[in-house]
Amino acid sequence: MAKKKEEPIILITNDDGITAPGIKNLIEAAKGLGKIVVVAPDKAQSGMGHAITIGTSLRMDKVELFDGIEAWQTSGTPVDCVKLAVDKVLHRKPDLCISGINHGANHSINVIYSGSACGHSRAHRKSRGPRCHP
Repeated sequence: MAKKKEEPIILITNDDGITAPGIKNLIEAAKGLGKIVVVAPDKAQSGMGHAITIGTSLRMDKVELFDGIEAWQTSGTPVDCVKLAVDKVLHRKPDLCISGINHGANHSINVIYSGSACGHSRAHRKSRGPRCHP
């Protein structure tokens, strides 16, 4: 008897906030590739880079923003979002992490501070190798 192949898990995050248009565009682009889960900040977190939340409570709430897509908003940074996704939502590493689409440009030295780039970078390190695309 053939074993049913598990659907890949696609984590979508950003640094512009869960209501940013880029998230909706990424969801549309990723439909049909696997199970999509969105975990993103509840407000813009641009320029937060590798920052994590310390000293204040970190909130995470399930939201119904995207038809048929599991989505969570957090009070944290993009790196917090990825950590929460892996540890509390997915309970495993994503097969693919997509971060963006950014509202502004990420170029030159600015990529060091980019929440989008660092969010996807954290997913790559956390999971030891999913394909990550900012």
